[in-house]
Amino acid sequence: GDGGVVRVGDVAQVRDGFVDTDLMTRYEGEPTMTLTVFRVGDQDVIKISNQVKAYVAGRKGEMVSYSPLQSDQQAAWDLGYERFQASVPPGTLITTTDLARFVEGRLDLLLRNAAQGGALVFITLVLLLNWRISFWVAAGLTVSLLGTLTLMAILDISLNFLTMFGLIIVIGILVDDAIVVAENITARHERGEPALVAAVRGTDQVSWPVVSTVLTTIFAFLPLALMNGQIGDFMNVMPWVVGCALGVSLIESLFILPVHMGHSLRGVDKIRKNGHTEHSFFLFRKLGRLERRYDAWRDRMITGRILPAYEKLLRVSVSYRYITLATMFTILTISIGMVASGRLQFILFETDDAETVNITITMPIGTPLEKTAAVVEQYERICLQIPEIQSTFAMAGAVSDLEGAGGDTSSSHLGQLILEMQSAESRDKTSVQIQNEIREAVGPIADVKNVRMEGMSGGPSGPALNFTVVGDSIDQLDVAVARIKDVLDDYEAVYAIADDSDKGQRELRFTLRDGASELGFTRADLGRQIQAAVFGLEAFTFAGDREDIDVRVTVPERIRRSSAQVESMYVFTPSGVAVPLTEVATIDESQAYASIRRLDRKRAISVQADVYREIANPDELARELRPILEESIADLHGVALVQRGRQKDFADSMQSLPVGMLVASGLIYVVLAWLFSSFIQPIVVMLAIPFALIGMIWGHVIMGSSMTFLSMIGFIALAGIVVNDSLIFMQFFNERRREGMSVFDAGVETGKARFRAIMLTTITTVLGITPLMLETSFQAKFLIPMAITIAFGLMSATVIILLVLPSLLLIFDDLTHGARVVWTGDIGLERRNPNLPDPDLELLEHEAHPNA
Repeated sequence: GDGGVVRVGDVAQVRDGFVDTDLMTRYEGEPTMTLTVFRVGDQDVIKISNQVKAYVAGRKGEMVSYSPLQSDQQAAWDLGYERFQASVPPGTLITTTDLARFVEGRLDLLLRNAAQGGALVFITLVLLLNWRISFWVAAGLTVSLLGTLTLMAILDISLNFLTMFGLIIVIGILVDDAIVVAENITARHERGEPALVAAVRGTDQVSWPVVSTVLTTIFAFLPLALMNGQIGDFMNVMPWVVGCALGVSLIESLFILPVHMGHSLRGVDKIRKNGHTEHSFFLFRKLGRLERRYDAWRDRMITGRILPAYEKLLRVSVSYRYITLATMFTILTISIGMVASGRLQFILFETDDAETVNITITMPIGTPLEKTAAVVEQYERICLQIPEIQSTFAMAGAVSDLEGAGGDTSSSHLGQLILEMQSAESRDKTSVQIQNEIREAVGPIADVKNVRMEGMSGGPSGPALNFTVVGDSIDQLDVAVARIKDVLDDYEAVYAIADDSDKGQRELRFTLRDGASELGFTRADLGRQIQAAVFGLEAFTFAGDREDIDVRVTVPERIRRSSAQVESMYVFTPSGVAVPLTEVATIDESQAYASIRRLDRKRAISVQADVYREIANPDELARELRPILEESIADLHGVALVQRGRQKDFADSMQSLPVGMLVASGLIYVVLAWLFSSFIQPIVVMLAIPFALIGMIWGHVIMGSSMTFLSMIGFIALAGIVVNDSLIFMQFFNERRREGMSVFDAGVETGKARFRAIMLTTITTVLGITPLMLETSFQAKFLIPMAITIAFGLMSATVIILLVLPSLLLIFDDLTHGARVVWTGDIGLERRNPNLPDPDLELLEHEAHPNA
């Protein structure tokens, strides 16, 4: 008042600090600070990961050299090294929880399996055809893969987990078209056609069937593009990748391969004709003789032993065609019964192992940080003692979203541990077993609301069980949630039961008294003064060296932290008169909900739980529980149980899958009807698809694997392959019929003509995917059910195409003939097999030559 200078420091304590945020972080039991790096938009996740690692190496002063192709990493290292030289080393600086390794691991898996599968395919082709064909088919596979990657780049399809998954599936299919063309050219050349003529005519003979096989395979994958839900989002890129790959493969097999095949076979003819052996090296002469001997022995084996044995079996199968079909139907029924009875389990996504485990701890809302930190520390202590856990990161006061979808949630009642396991190949226990070990070692802790442990496997995540109740009355909803928890608690397989209905912290509510407005108080004015006393006021913000700094004015912490002190505080009228708070406002203590969730404008509460996989199948248990839970809340007025989470995603996807399959089947039928100029034959071809289920089901039984959603994806790929082999079989059958053969003989001759090509495509596709099926790496476990489906399904499908398809053709011919007899009365002698004696002709001959 007298104009003297009073400094802020004279009337208040001024200190430089941080925002009041309760957060504790530790790495390997030591205090730590963390920085999480996410990719944005179309950035390359592997490149970003490598740059971060390079920067850390430079910042630590590690001397690392990078190749010219790794210029981005070199630049990141240079920046880190500059800062290392310019400032004090940062202490222990490390990188952890590198989720880019999922993409790296699958890329490595793709390349490794392509190389191993390609080698097996090449060896098989060398043994069953010859090394020249093998070389050009293998070269065609390489060209197709490179062309696919180029086309994906043009169409802006990135190389990620899903597109790599599509490429892994399609590797086994890519080589089929090339084998069909190459084998047909070779077969015509072996029958005496000149090399270039065989190349042109052989390609022309199978060109439309090959185009049709590509179309039918693409259409077979179409249901994935039409799926709804999270799984639909997960899979709808697959048809694009398959379309790109098969499109490139088609061009290569119809236009590039025949040229190489023709000139290669012409070169062989010249060598055989001119006898260049004396002008060749001794080794080449020796290899040439060895090759000719092996070719002769192989041809003797195939034409002299294998084909006659197959023909004999085929004639029996076709002669007793109804028994053949009944036998296959019986085996199919038994196979489907294995799944229906639960002997072979179906689970949406099998996640029995992971290399990163995320533990989220939720305490009651309002729990102080110290108490949450103590619980986190209990888990951390146990985790540090488990040898399979490579590193632990513990956090109390916040939960971080590792996938970067929802950001971080900060609150004193939340805690998190991120565990990095040793590689799956170097430990005996799965991540699920380790999680169970942690759970048992820690035991139950009082006041902990929920502890959720989840392995990150690179696939869809979320609790195994998720049930949501909706209604208008919160009291009724609370009763429903309690009943659902009681039901779930009765199941030994169910654990970690929790709901998302969080009661908030206790709170003080201030209500203006009747006379307060006469003093000039409003709710807003009163609220600002109470806020200033409890939280402080931001008086000013000034620019610091690297960030803006807020100036916050607060009362001493001892007052802010005491509800009694707050209640006894004074507030000021607009004219500046101090009035006791209790004279202008009533103070009540209450509790509200921390969060309110609504679904279709109704209050919603979800109950989540996990399932011990070794005791029960989560998806089957969810189906079993649903009617029980609906019955338990049936008497609660206005409360309904709705599907949410994993079960809803699965239901949405499965609901749209039949529509997609119907559309795909219709398109495949149209293509086949156009190719065969028949309405009946496409049905015969497509009837082979359900029989492929036999191999799919028994393959999972033999390999001891559960069927998963990826088994279904594998079956879609399998359906495309089965149609391909059946389609070309049917094309050759029609050619034989046009030449005047009976249905019986046309079926047998087509079987003999197509035996080598069908066996080749089967063996090469199975061998191409065998390395993936036998993989022990963590990255492959997710994909193995799909590999089992294709490999074993194709084996059973081959038997069906070579033995059952000809039988089906004769059965349909029998039905057609029967309908014609009923309609016209003509028994149709022309259907008889010309190789069998005709009793009517024998009778005429006997009458003409009675003494013969």
